[in-house]
Amino acid sequence: VGYIDSFAAEVGLHAGSAIWQAVAGMPFVCVACHSILLPSTVGFWHARGMRRYEPSSRDDREAFTSAILLRTQGTVKCELADLCKALPARKLPLLVWIPKGIGELDS
Repeated sequence: VGYIDSFAAEVGLHAGSAIWQAVAGMPFVCVACHSILLPSTVGFWHARGMRRYEPSSRDDREAFTSAILLRTQGTVKCELADLCKALPARKLPLLVWIPKGIGELDS
């Protein structure tokens, strides 16, 4: 699991593209971030295929587990709660990208 800490970027630097180019090409099962709530920033991550997952939503929990199982061809079962426990605690929305294959890069 890769994690992009949004606190690593300053507003206005537009570092997201460089971070994305580096991280998206790595062989992670998924990449997560807690995005700052600027519409342009959230839009940037959504445009790269990141999806918001709400840990309190049963549908999101099931969708996440199913996507990870599909991505790993059934070899890894990771619950959304497991991911949340492993990440830094943040009050920002959780966005996750689960690539269809290793090395898949969405521009």
